[in-house]
Amino acid sequence: MSYLGTTGNETGMGALLDAAGRLTLLEGAPGGNVCRPASFLIAVDPATGQVADREGVLNLTGLNATLAVDPSGVFHTAGLSGSPGDPFAVTAKDAAYFGTVMLARVDLARRDEFVPWCAANAASYTQQRRYGGAPFSVAPGEIFSVFGVGLTPAPQLSLGGRPLPVLYAADGQINAAVPYDVPTGNSTLTIARGAYAASYPVEVAAVFPGIFTLDGTHAAVINQDGTVNSAANPAPRGSIIAVYATGLGPLDTAGYPATGFQLFIEADTGSNAAGMEILYAGQAPGLPVGAYQVNARIPAPAKAGEPLLRFAFSAPWFELSQDTVRIFVAP
Repeated sequence: MSYLGTTGNETGMGALLDAAGRLTLLEGAPGGNVCRPASFLIAVDPATGQVADREGVLNLTGLNATLAVDPSGVFHTAGLSGSPGDPFAVTAKDAAYFGTVMLARVDLARRDEFVPWCAANAASYTQQRRYGGAPFSVAPGEIFSVFGVGLTPAPQLSLGGRPLPVLYAADGQINAAVPYDVPTGNSTLTIARGAYAASYPVEVAAVFPGIFTLDGTHAAVINQDGTVNSAANPAPRGSIIAVYATGLGPLDTAGYPATGFQLFIEADTGSNAAGMEILYAGQAPGLPVGAYQVNARIPAPAKAGEPLLRFAFSAPWFELSQDTVRIFVAP
């Protein structure tokens, strides 16, 4: 059964039955494509088998995790962390690293419900650039997502002390945008809700591209005839498509991305890829900061079916969007 309300397989890391017959579990949520799995302490009502209480604790891999309770009813956990360098890995108030081992002290009666456990590019769901960079990166003109517990109501986010526009907010997820004119370099992301606040180191990179998708694989694309690109509505070679992305960097005075890039599609060529003619690139009309629209022509060598689609940047460093995004191209 699912104690975390997920549809995937949860990882049982530990179980404890105390003298009063109370059952407490240490469970890991399934990974999916959003950051890393979070770990939870779950108090189970022995009479009904239902969850009586739960609290997000920390990020553990599930390897050699242990669970104990002291006479005061405070729980203690230990285990290997998925990433000791991840600024979001520690989400318990009383937690510490010893190499790759994390120890945490959790009091379920404390009701500490403000736990941001992960942040990532809102299109690609990745946390850091492909080539170098900090464990968590953002870029000018990027929409990013924060995941956690108790993030609402009225969350406030800032980058280097500058308030960020919040585009969407729910208890478990916040979407926010990085303005186009934010300077690159090391900075601090602060996430706050009322009296609670947490700050994390972040790299502001020149670009951190991600292509929005409809289902995690197929790009959010509008065909030249105005239909949504799909298996039922593939785009013909030679037609123009609109691709929606984020993290393409600052805009110049004309409103175009100031950092040069190319858009490639999988093709029947020697290099297995063909560059697409870019007809427009800039902020998507009617959409918020960080939502880019790129209009490009599908070249004749493009593969029919479901070819891969990818942005590539060459300056100031080589950077790519995610590897697995595809579109539908007519035979």
